[in-house]
Amino acid sequence: MNRAACSVFGALLLALWLLAHGRGTVTALPGCQALPASATGLAAVLSTPLRIDDAIANPQGEVVPPAERAPMGNLVAAWNGCLAAGDVRGLLGLFSADGVRRLLSERAPMVGGPGGLQVTVQAVNDVVRLADGRLAGRVVIDPSGAGSAAPITLTMVIAQGGDGAWRIDALTAPDSTESGAGPATADGQPLPLLRRPIAPGPDTPVAAPGPMSPMQGGDAARSGSQPGPPPESAPPEVWRAPTGWFSGAQPVVGRGLVIFGGFSLGERQSVVEALDSSRGGVRWQTTAPVGWAEIPDTPALAGDLLFAPVQAPVSGVVALVAWTGQPVWFAPFGFTSVTAPAADGETVYVAGWGVRNPRERGLDESVGSVFALDQKTGRERWRFIDSSRFGPLAVGREMVYVSSNRGLYALARSNGEKRWQARFTPLPGEPPVVSGDTVVFAGSDVTSGATGVFALDTTTGALRWRKDLDASLSVGLGTAAARDTVYVTWWEAPTDDSVGVPVLSAYSLSDGSERWVYRASVTQEELAAATGATITAPSIAGDQAVFGVAVQAPRDTPATRASGIYAIDTNSGQLRWQVSGLETASAPVVVADAAYVMGGGATDAGRGSSVVALRSG
Repeated sequence: MNRAACSVFGALLLALWLLAHGRGTVTALPGCQALPASATGLAAVLSTPLRIDDAIANPQGEVVPPAERAPMGNLVAAWNGCLAAGDVRGLLGLFSADGVRRLLSERAPMVGGPGGLQVTVQAVNDVVRLADGRLAGRVVIDPSGAGSAAPITLTMVIAQGGDGAWRIDALTAPDSTESGAGPATADGQPLPLLRRPIAPGPDTPVAAPGPMSPMQGGDAARSGSQPGPPPESAPPEVWRAPTGWFSGAQPVVGRGLVIFGGFSLGERQSVVEALDSSRGGVRWQTTAPVGWAEIPDTPALAGDLLFAPVQAPVSGVVALVAWTGQPVWFAPFGFTSVTAPAADGETVYVAGWGVRNPRERGLDESVGSVFALDQKTGRERWRFIDSSRFGPLAVGREMVYVSSNRGLYALARSNGEKRWQARFTPLPGEPPVVSGDTVVFAGSDVTSGATGVFALDTTTGALRWRKDLDASLSVGLGTAAARDTVYVTWWEAPTDDSVGVPVLSAYSLSDGSERWVYRASVTQEELAAATGATITAPSIAGDQAVFGVAVQAPRDTPATRASGIYAIDTNSGQLRWQVSGLETASAPVVVADAAYVMGGGATDAGRGSSVVALRSG
């Protein structure tokens, strides 16, 4: 493409970007004066390839007199303000369309996280005017903001748009240039970050609405309830499909699709993937919208939209049309982890945590964040920031309940205001469960370290009851609640003469009295060769509690037979059926006489590296 054509093309993209900036009623956070980028606008920009620009790597040109350097100085000041405010959308609003694509392709972009990043700008040097009229310069910063780190020199290129405004076309640090060019074809042609390697044809039918399991735990309360009906006997495997990597995240099942986060070996990129639930064929794939990303947890389905967590140097949530994978919006948070979203009403909720300064990790200053986003537009309704390591959340009638290393938090659904904080919390990676006026979970007391089952009042956080468990925490604890019963999966702690066994306990929701206990009938001799194990949370379908076990052991030893899916009668606590030998890494999804799990086994590369479907009849 010649320079004139590039200029026309670039102007068109910039016009689209400016149009996207103006959508909605997004406002900047205090301290950031930029017009924030809209989530829908970001999806459009990231769905277009980055133009090849050889001048970015080593900008050369005529020296700009100090009196003409104000545009760069103003943008540096604005960028620093948005960085300190933790306003990633405002920060991206300072960039041109190509600048956004370039920044979000990088491995270590200077973006910061939702808690804000304080850096000190020490100098802006070597400002030159490129042949095409853009300005380029070196921005020297102290990344610690306190004089405790060696200075870093950033390269900044800025361009003036048709509206007369200057925007950042490139901002690169010495450690962020490994992937700044973005994805490309084998012959070097650029590809969009956000694209669909596999898309359904226009005549592909969409299944009618029916029973579905739309998010982690089956619903926003994380109750574990599944639509069922469950298989009445051990179902045979009917198909399995590779995920491309290990995943222990429960898939989403609905409208004839099984949806999960995977990795495209052909694209060499993380994808959200949908399979046909009847045969396991790929229906669509959509890439993560940013570079160096993964889809770390279960998406959430609400209506026609699917909300997938994206974990990357710039994390966030991407919204897709559930039946086609077509991108709708991308809401960026910055440098933070993200957990499984929960969608309820018109809002999608998500939590995570990161360190305040990724270039000064020795400070170990944790920043936890909870976001509430509008489902249709991705607009941020509220955020809650605290110095905790937030994990998965659950949504109740009036509040959002968030696990953390400092106990369970209760936030108002309306505005994110903290209502209470308890000293009890689920194990890392597990959500609390909301059932009526009780929030219940298997976890620990953060003050004493004691392990057990804890039931709290949803309004006040007061402890209603607790049951201590002598559990092996490395294996995991999982919780579900249906009707008036709490179900907890755990692994008995090893003793001198026992390596423990998988256990499912049932308790009264009202007072914690034990109703029954199921212990897997596996002998200690059979488990002798085990080197590790995991147990999933239970799923409740009809009169069955279904959970999975994965035992790590040499393939030719009896210990592998303990792996599999266990279905327990919820009334008697007796085993109804069992699928042995399938290393099951995720809580089963039970829909229409079928079970869907992330699993592995003797014919697979490892646990969780396939989606496995088992079906009766």
